[in-house]
Amino acid sequence: RGEVRRVLGARGIVPFHWPLEFPEVFDGARGGFDAFVGNPPFVGGKRISTMLGETYNAWLSQLQAGVTSNADLVAHFLRRAFSLLTAGGAFGLIATNTVSQGDTRRAGLSWICTHGGVIYEATRRMMWPGLAAVVVSVVHVIRGPWNRLRHLDGRDVPEISAFLFHRGGHTDPERVLDGESKSFIGCDIKGQGFLFDDEDDGATSLAEMQRMIAENSRNQERIRPYIGGEELNSSPLQAPRRHVIHFEELTEHEARAWPDLMKIVEAKVKPDRMKKDQKKYPRMVLEWWKFWNSRPGLFFAISRKSRVLANSIVSGHLSFAWLPTNVIFSHKLAVFAEERDGFFATMQSRVHEVWARFFSSSMKDDLNYSPSDCFETFPFPRGWEESAGLEDIGRRYDVHRAAVMKRTIGTKKPEGLTATY
Repeated sequence: RGEVRRVLGARGIVPFHWPLEFPEVFDGARGGFDAFVGNPPFVGGKRISTMLGETYNAWLSQLQAGVTSNADLVAHFLRRAFSLLTAGGAFGLIATNTVSQGDTRRAGLSWICTHGGVIYEATRRMMWPGLAAVVVSVVHVIRGPWNRLRHLDGRDVPEISAFLFHRGGHTDPERVLDGESKSFIGCDIKGQGFLFDDEDDGATSLAEMQRMIAENSRNQERIRPYIGGEELNSSPLQAPRRHVIHFEELTEHEARAWPDLMKIVEAKVKPDRMKKDQKKYPRMVLEWWKFWNSRPGLFFAISRKSRVLANSIVSGHLSFAWLPTNVIFSHKLAVFAEERDGFFATMQSRVHEVWARFFSSSMKDDLNYSPSDCFETFPFPRGWEESAGLEDIGRRYDVHRAAVMKRTIGTKKPEGLTATY
């Protein structure tokens, strides 16, 4: 107590007690605050527990219904501010520019707009005036009716949706029923020690891989090419430069039939896996020789395919490419269990790109492609499966694009998909 008094003075810590500071709001008939103005923190949903603790994240989930763990922290502030407004009250808050995208939109603006809130003014993209290279959105919401024009990016508009668009609804489009059987995310290995890669300190060198295969050809059975978004976008041939140890769903006893490979995984993967919470991540700890998620559904769906279509989930350009089915796909890739050229033509079309950029989220200014948001909801043209025209244009486009990239092989700057687009 003496130390507290010395540091903080005789009064000690003076709490800010909301009901005492604002009795007319909490003890009267007003029903809430007239206004909120502020700049809430932006923290990606996956990082809330890491930065602020699991207890805080669990409290947020209980506080607001319908909020997933992927929603940015700013969505919680929007919801909290809205819940504390009186009828006719308003808030004006600065938000991350993903406030109108994906899970953050669903948790924040979509919920507010379907529960009595109206967005009456918004700026979708504003460069932060300070030193930080950040693009923000500014959103003004009123609790109750608004019978006047709205203002979006300085223009008069009749409506502003939760997508911060001048027309349309506040909720997601319906999903296509067969979408889940065609779209997948690649394997999440959760352990760089599985990899053979000359550019990763946590991996084993490719020369060591070749030595092990030369000494025991059986090692080749459990080593597969591994491709992620970087190779897909930067290689003119979309060729993997890395390999990965893949024990699939073998038991530990079965996996030890490849002692050279098991020795690597035991030394480079197991130690980090043992640091994880066994109750929370039982597979990661108890089955440390396996990928965190090996996507068995993906490999079952493509088992009879000669090729699959894939794209980098985060990319400045929406570009799709054919890949063989004998590789391990990184979780940085979206993979589609289709091999028809008409499918490629439709996915690579400007129509699909506009749809994807509207319904997916972004990472900085790059597209963060979400198959559940923009593929499973995408209305394919009727009869695309039998369209000879789509087949022809998809095939010709792919051949022409490949020729453009191949011409750069052997030059100082070989061009993959990103450089080409």
